[in-house]
Amino acid sequence: MIGLREPGDEVLAGYQLIAPIGSGGFGEVWKCSAPGGLHKAIKFVFGNLNSTDGDAAKAEQELKALGRMKEVRHPFVISIERIDNHGGELLILMELADQSLHDAVVACHAGGLVGIPRDVLLGYLADAAEGLDYLNEKHNLQHLDVKPKNLFLVGDRVKVADFGLVKHLERHSSSGLMGGVTPVYAAPETFANKISKHSDQYSLAVVYLELLTGGKPFGGKNIRQLALQHMTEPPDLTLLPPEDRRVVARALSKNPDDRFPSCVAFVNALMANSVATVLRTPRPVGGPTPRPAPGLETPPPRPAIADPSVTASRLDVGVLRPAVLIGVGSFGRRAIQQLRCRLLDRLGDLSQIPSFRFLYLDVDPDTPGKLGGDRTDAAIQPEQLVHLPLQPVTNYRRKHLDPILEWMPREKLYALPRSLATEGSRALGRLAFCDNFLKVATRLKTEIQTAI
Repeated sequence: MIGLREPGDEVLAGYQLIAPIGSGGFGEVWKCSAPGGLHKAIKFVFGNLNSTDGDAAKAEQELKALGRMKEVRHPFVISIERIDNHGGELLILMELADQSLHDAVVACHAGGLVGIPRDVLLGYLADAAEGLDYLNEKHNLQHLDVKPKNLFLVGDRVKVADFGLVKHLERHSSSGLMGGVTPVYAAPETFANKISKHSDQYSLAVVYLELLTGGKPFGGKNIRQLALQHMTEPPDLTLLPPEDRRVVARALSKNPDDRFPSCVAFVNALMANSVATVLRTPRPVGGPTPRPAPGLETPPPRPAIADPSVTASRLDVGVLRPAVLIGVGSFGRRAIQQLRCRLLDRLGDLSQIPSFRFLYLDVDPDTPGKLGGDRTDAAIQPEQLVHLPLQPVTNYRRKHLDPILEWMPREKLYALPRSLATEGSRALGRLAFCDNFLKVATRLKTEIQTAI
């Protein structure tokens, strides 16, 4: 189902989209209804397996990773229920979680907490550690993208998800390893296109530091800086409780062999520092998770799940800095409308914040009809629309064709619809931006000057 997706679309027989959940480097995930009234998650992987212009790389990588996960069954690993090739687009049907640990820590911040309470967080990471060790010890796999957005709460237990980068320790190819890893959480060896059986433990230690304290061990602003810091500099652990620093420092060792024997061993070492938690003894991977004996600990209440449709009041004073917010295509339109709704809820009148400028860029001829919404005072205004029309194919003279055909397949150009709509084709969208780049640049300059 390539192109625009909307709630109510039936992407597979019996499966209807309900609402988008999130997106990442490899695709976007939607909540959907399944036969029998059940709710599932469905991931649309970016790229097309049938593409001949290099657009298939991410889909092919995800498909290979899924091949490694077919035999994995574990209570702390999100279950994959179906994989479909739908006209070249890869669709993955999965168990639906309640929220990610990223969502949980955002809810904590909204409630005035620095992070997830330590005892609650250790329970979460114990589950994740068991799932990761099961991948490692039973299937010789490393996840390689352990981060809060890939650890999901189902009830009060955590499951590991998103397996687009999973690699086999003995059969992995070093080529392309860095193509999708998240640099903030990546182990030092991955920057040298190597992996070890302790790579995921390193990432889990970064996750612990972030979710507990709100900080990170390294402050690099780009991949180059972060790679250098991960490989050569000591981590900043000053935000951690003093008793945790030695344990986390070992899990963050530059040499993988200096880390703990397993992720479970790392989490157990953290638990050994807590006077309010009964020590967990090492257990076989995949076994049940022991819980502290009744009466020996009273864990803090878990943070309430934040309702993303509600803007919480904040008592602290802030400054609205000048900003130009640009939405590209239908997804960008929905994002801008959501943001305008939240600003309207908080400030009451958008005309009172002229330093916030909004631009909606779209290609399709029916773009003006997309404006509006349930709340007209928050809708994108016609003057905020920048329409970037495609030209009929006959308008491209020979002198214009050569530079275009260097990056765009000839068959896509000559298959340009008479409606001049992109119909979800990224190549046609890029062509429209190339045709209208002076228009976009001029409008951007005007909006920035107005904002400042």
